[in-house]
Amino acid sequence: GVSAHAGTTASRPEGPAPRRAAAESLRPRRRTAMVATGLVLGGIALVSAALFGARALLAPTRRNPVGGRPGTDGGRPSTPGREGPRVPAGWRTFSIGDTGFVVAHPPGWDEIARGPTLTELRDPVSGTYLRVGWTETPGPSPEGAWKRLSGTFGAEHAGYDEIRIDPTTFKGHDAAEWEYTYSEGGAQLHAIDLGFVTGNLGFALNYQTHEEDWDASKRLWRSLQASFSEGA
Repeated sequence: GVSAHAGTTASRPEGPAPRRAAAESLRPRRRTAMVATGLVLGGIALVSAALFGARALLAPTRRNPVGGRPGTDGGRPSTPGREGPRVPAGWRTFSIGDTGFVVAHPPGWDEIARGPTLTELRDPVSGTYLRVGWTETPGPSPEGAWKRLSGTFGAEHAGYDEIRIDPTTFKGHDAAEWEYTYSEGGAQLHAIDLGFVTGNLGFALNYQTHEEDWDASKRLWRSLQASFSEGA
């Protein structure tokens, strides 16, 4: 679950380099929260799998400003079409499967396939990520899906606190946002999930960062959302 702050200036002292144990904690774990929801694909709950089936806490000891550092990744320089949104300079464009849609992310972020319809875009330094999931068989209500998942997720995660589940619109489409915090691996996490349907496709954008970075990372989350568009 979840940012864009390419221009975030918040900083904090660096601690020691990440330990092996911290790196091990990043490996995805299967969640029993992969239950049927309003967005399903082939009998598998896409949203559940996308947001929770591979959720892992990235709690490296080393702390860097949200947004990470330059590096190499599998994306390409962002070149949105005439109708596409503006994205921060240097960001990379990621094609969302064969949906015809794209999203951009800061340079240096990793593109990690978590399944045929789920990709994680992750800052390898801070652990902040955006998970992008999609389905060709969207359900009728993103808000209803989030409400069902909130109960399941909350029962399985320590310190879970549902901040809000609100209906909204996203680029003219009916949508819902689910914002929450929880604890894992000794860290306090803050996440937001945006679910929406465009045409015959359902999408879930799950942004997550450390609670202490949340306020500074809101700009990053907004930029990540804004970069979602039809491909050039």
